[in-house]
Amino acid sequence: MDHDSDVSKPSLQNEEFNRRRFLQGLAGGATAFLTTTTQGSTREARESSRPKNTFKQRGYYFTFCRMPTVGLDEWKQILRLMKADGCNFLILWVGGAFRSKKFPITWQYNREHRNIQHDFVRELIDFAHSMGIRTVLGFTPFAYDGVNQYTLEHPELKAYQKNGNLAPLAGMDCWGYALNPSKREAQQFMLEYASEMYFDFYPNADGLFIESSDYTICWCPYCKGHYYEKEFEFVKAISERVWQKRPNATIVVYPHYFSGAEIPHFGRAAKEEFDQRWTLFFTPHSAPLQKDVVQLARNSIYWDAMVLQTPSEVRQSAQKARDFGTTGYVVSAESYSYIARYPEGGNWNLVGRKMNPFGYLWVDGLTDLYEYLLTRVLRVAYREFSRDVDLPFDDFRERLKAEVFAPSTPLSAVDDLLDLQKAYATDRTWFTAGPAVSPEILKWQLELGRVKPAQLENYRLMLDRLRKIRRKYSGTSTDPGVREMVRVIDWIDKRWMGEDAILRPPYVGLRG
Repeated sequence: MDHDSDVSKPSLQNEEFNRRRFLQGLAGGATAFLTTTTQGSTREARESSRPKNTFKQRGYYFTFCRMPTVGLDEWKQILRLMKADGCNFLILWVGGAFRSKKFPITWQYNREHRNIQHDFVRELIDFAHSMGIRTVLGFTPFAYDGVNQYTLEHPELKAYQKNGNLAPLAGMDCWGYALNPSKREAQQFMLEYASEMYFDFYPNADGLFIESSDYTICWCPYCKGHYYEKEFEFVKAISERVWQKRPNATIVVYPHYFSGAEIPHFGRAAKEEFDQRWTLFFTPHSAPLQKDVVQLARNSIYWDAMVLQTPSEVRQSAQKARDFGTTGYVVSAESYSYIARYPEGGNWNLVGRKMNPFGYLWVDGLTDLYEYLLTRVLRVAYREFSRDVDLPFDDFRERLKAEVFAPSTPLSAVDDLLDLQKAYATDRTWFTAGPAVSPEILKWQLELGRVKPAQLENYRLMLDRLRKIRRKYSGTSTDPGVREMVRVIDWIDKRWMGEDAILRPPYVGLRG
């Protein structure tokens, strides 16, 4: 069989694998996969003494706007899987992905998005409610998707850089110019845009998620040193408008308006009066956890980038959220599918390319990516560790085995799968898989000067490990999980043929 044709589309075996895993997922939900043996009964008794359902809010964060190829039926399938994962909270980032009548410039860049064409989010929210999943609508004030397009028509509203120059072209997928919140017109635009999104388009949503920008702010003379007070003017105005009409609406905001703490790269936060109806939202990169700030709110959520992590890192993240006392733990489940028009992450090689969801270069044409083997590894990790953050990792390994492998397959196959997932996830970005799985990706990173000698050595060791796994399963396996794992390793190994020299430059191993 021609290997390239095998990679270009899912095999029948792979489709059978995904169907079987999906049915198991629905049947399993958030429960443990326990055997009926005495050993299983003992484990069940041991687990009964541990705290369960550590977090009140458990769910996924999707940049819906950057997933233009996913339609209503696919989204309903994703929500079914969320339900199976024990989720009850959905952050649906719809800024730039609804057909605004007041500000059509906000979605022109995204004309091919399925929701722009068919406007199905209201129906999707109703479906989420039928699954017991609350949904909040996401956007960023004065920046990011949709919002940063307004300055294309109103350049006089551009923000300023720290050096005094006007804001540069920037973003992810949706590239534009940040707005200046000191301008009355910019405040009015934000208030009207957010109000139209919620009241006119999706009034059945449970509230708003207001994500403060993590890539730029305004440094004009009026904003400098007071940016978050300016941003808070909008946050307070839209909150009051929402709560006046819907007193029980959930409004998720960042701590930047209340903590007074130093914000990475952007100066000091404001110290505004906190209303306990707000839910606070923390992230490791732009809104670090602070116990005294967490304690301000009845509800608080910690977010982390699950799609860039390994299961061990998911577990550490859940434990961190527990230790700081947040009531919720929500993770990124983003899978970009747009065509890059700009050098995403500084990489010109991506321009003109369609993003491979999750960076999976080897599964073109696969539509059920959230049921796929490597995605399932992370979903099982989130399901189990968000429910019980102190779950022993060996217990997680057993549950992962029950989820993806046949009963007769040895537990060691789980360790092989975890090593494959680690090779894929190590140093991966929002746009690509890790360099260990593709010499092309590594060359891109080398061109940008982003690779250290120690990383090259790590990639080499990972590739050697994958080749050992491949030799281990040299025979024909009847386990669909093993077969898919081997197929991915075959794909990786073929790409590295004749390219290993990249991993062994003369300076590797030198001291100093």
